[in-house]
Amino acid sequence: MKPSFFIATFGCKVNQYDSQVMREKLLGAGWDEKPWEQRPDVAVVNTCTVTGTADAKARKLIRRIARELPGCRIVVTGCMVNRDRSLFDDAPGIWKVVDNEHKVDIADIITSADDDQGVRLCAQANTSSWPVGISGFAGHTRAFVKAQDGCDAWCAYCIVPAVRGKPRSRPMNQVLEEVGRLSARFKEIVLTGIHLGLYCDGSGADLAALVRTVLETSSVERVRVSSIEVNEITPELVEIAARSRRFCPHFHVALQSGSGRVLARMNRRYTAEEFLRRIDRVRAQLDRPAFTADVMVGFPGETDQDFADTVAVCRTAGFSRMHIFPYSDRPGTPAAKMSGKCPASVIRTRKKALEGLACELALEYKTQFVGESVDVLVETSRDRFGRLCGYTGRYLRVVFDGPDELRGRILPVRIARAEPGALFGRPVPEGPVPEDPAPPNPGPEKP
Repeated sequence: MKPSFFIATFGCKVNQYDSQVMREKLLGAGWDEKPWEQRPDVAVVNTCTVTGTADAKARKLIRRIARELPGCRIVVTGCMVNRDRSLFDDAPGIWKVVDNEHKVDIADIITSADDDQGVRLCAQANTSSWPVGISGFAGHTRAFVKAQDGCDAWCAYCIVPAVRGKPRSRPMNQVLEEVGRLSARFKEIVLTGIHLGLYCDGSGADLAALVRTVLETSSVERVRVSSIEVNEITPELVEIAARSRRFCPHFHVALQSGSGRVLARMNRRYTAEEFLRRIDRVRAQLDRPAFTADVMVGFPGETDQDFADTVAVCRTAGFSRMHIFPYSDRPGTPAAKMSGKCPASVIRTRKKALEGLACELALEYKTQFVGESVDVLVETSRDRFGRLCGYTGRYLRVVFDGPDELRGRILPVRIARAEPGALFGRPVPEGPVPEDPAPPNPGPEKP
């Protein structure tokens, strides 16, 4: 009988890509992938450490595996390992610990019959940080392609540069080869990286050149970029978005704060005014581009006025979606040593206020598409009400009724109404839009 595994992934798109690399390595080594319920032999936990909450979730899962799957050998990897390997010294059930640099060696490390040999492999393997590539993306409608890794921005609150290393870019030919493989199976490719805007391969090609070449050399129907700093949305990238219907007019940017004083303390490399000017320039050239954003509340020293400035900037920016993070200390970062820590009650109040604004802005942005036909990439699974759902190029969630054969396709959907968390409509070929295409809803869906 073949040995079996399952992988649990926390965190960003890069981590999800890394998990797919490990999955294909293990499958290629003769392992079977099994769900939790079938009691696999090995559990690989790919951790994230960007927040204290991410750490807690990984530790909770590890404890649950040890408790509910006795005999399952746990392999821990990811950014939490790189931050502090000793966190797992006494954790129950842990068999091996693998750092980010050696994820590509996962099959060799965990198939070693000798635990000590596995540890030596982990410590001594000398492989390229870039895997050969992936051929699928389990459980996803769109495929992520890792083009870049590492960061040297050293924002005061962020541990990522310490756990991911210096910026490095994947050679363009490798990215193009992988996109070519995946475009036969996926209608959307998401180019991703830890600091994607720093992409620069050996030939000097930047992110805009990479996007342009992907569009020119592949048949994939959609190309999207993942998180990008607002000052790295170059005029060349915007021009590509304006000229190509296949490039998604959606940019996920990190605002973090709307206070100039807080941004300076965070070591962010723009002011609130510069952030808004950049967004305005993009909007002047594109049709209703979507901006989703990361916003932090409760950074050390954040005053009521600082928070009010953040609210004002978010309202002016008109984000279509906001990811709101309460500040948490990351040991080893400058912010962890700063005075003026905000009380937890203040952070909760500010987070709740921003969540209310996020719903308001999301509804305002989505409402402008009511009555229009939008192209939707349909997910392969239905929502909890049994409805189909999918995403537009602007990353707007669309919900509608339809048959199973629509799954995985890009099709036009006429929008009838909007809620903060989704648009509701009906596929255009199926006739006129009903007044209310959605079944009874217990309440607005969260964005």
